[in-house]
Amino acid sequence: MTKSEDNEIKSPHYIELKSVKEMGRLVCAYERIPLPVLNIDKNGNKILIIQLDTFKKRPIIYFVKITSVSHYLSYKNSEGMEESKLTNTADNPIFSYSPIISLNTIPEILKETTNNDDETEKYNSVLVKDLANLAKVCSYKSAFEDPPLPIFAFQNNDKYIIGTFTRIDESDDGCLFFYQEIDDIGNNNFLKFPISNPSNATLTDKIEEHGYIFIKIIRLMKSHPLVELK
Repeated sequence: MTKSEDNEIKSPHYIELKSVKEMGRLVCAYERIPLPVLNIDKNGNKILIIQLDTFKKRPIIYFVKITSVSHYLSYKNSEGMEESKLTNTADNPIFSYSPIISLNTIPEILKETTNNDDETEKYNSVLVKDLANLAKVCSYKSAFEDPPLPIFAFQNNDKYIIGTFTRIDESDDGCLFFYQEIDDIGNNNFLKFPISNPSNATLTDKIEEHGYIFIKIIRLMKSHPLVELK
């Protein structure tokens, strides 16, 4: 294999989110600057996409289907009431706004093909002891003023899997999925992590309390295709 072939970016993995609200929370909640999203047409559907990572040289792209296109994706959370919608203006200061960049054509790096040589390769998964330990994985960068890593949630039989992806070194091979298995997440969209008493990490839908780190939970439409549970 030549050096150029070894560095070649491969066909991306597309992973569907459960709703526009999940996308709004993902790109806006606790981000110092909301992440921009792209709008493309894929398989006859209009979708919003965000690339968060790469795995085995494949871009990992999260997407949600939409019926019409606007200039911004807005998001707010107040007293546990969330709102996220598409809008053409960004003039309300109580909302965060992610700009939507519409593309005429899909660039090659975002084109999905059926010829995925490494399609069966999946993240190594690690079951953590409890929610507190999952919160510590997500929030360790907070000491450097980075936002906590997002938690992804999906149903597995009669349980919910909630977990996050992080690297233990700089290589793709060092990326792991740390997770916890719980009965249900209800309407809770965040994991509340008390700095003074880490053992009391709990799920919540309210994020106004002081003295806590809040970690956003993003629901997937179905099981994460690249996670193999141990």
